[in-house]
Amino acid sequence: MLTWDVIILLDWLFRPYNENSLFLISLKEEVNAIADRHHLNLLKKGVSAWNDWREKRRDVQPQLNGADLSGASLQRANLTRANLSGAQLNAADFTEAQISKAYLIRAEASGANLSAANLSGADLRETTLLQANLSHADLSRANLSLANLRATNLNAADLYMADLSAADLSGANLSEADVRGADFNHADLSGIHLDAARLTGARLTGPLPLQDAAFIGSDGSSATAAYEVSTNAAGVP
Repeated sequence: MLTWDVIILLDWLFRPYNENSLFLISLKEEVNAIADRHHLNLLKKGVSAWNDWREKRRDVQPQLNGADLSGASLQRANLTRANLSGAQLNAADFTEAQISKAYLIRAEASGANLSAANLSGADLRETTLLQANLSHADLSRANLSLANLRATNLNAADLYMADLSAADLSGANLSEADVRGADFNHADLSGIHLDAARLTGARLTGPLPLQDAAFIGSDGSSATAAYEVSTNAAGVP
């Protein structure tokens, strides 16, 4: 049976050769399978042990894609650059976790607690965050295109330059959020709460409840945001 260390060595030895060879493809599949199990088992030992391992092995990208972490307590866990694509994260607690530049493509995180988590630069395309708590989270430059953010709490979240194109934000709370330069093109903004949100430079198309929005400039003073608001059939924004 191949050990983790042997797999890493073989992967390194054969990396210069033809990546399309059947042997190398089979080897890579086994590498990924062992990595998935190894990393998941490490994480299950607890956040303290996991973070110690991450500190020692900064060169390793955690492979947790497809893992079932539903309901897990992962407060302050170091998941920077981790591959969590397709993972089950429903009702998990990621309070103050470091998840920057991680991959969460098509992950399921309904009801998850990500308050004050660092998700800057993370890839959350098509991720389900239904009724999740992302208050005070750092989502600057994150990719949330096509994400399900219905009824999500994004109060005071940092969404600076984030991509929310075609995302479902219906009923979401973005009060006091920083969405400067964020892309909301073709997003569903019905019932969204934007009171005291910072919208300067945000690209907004679609029905927008202006009565809920207080446009605040980057210096904290009142400002007119650079945005587009599509109108309904009556021509009223």
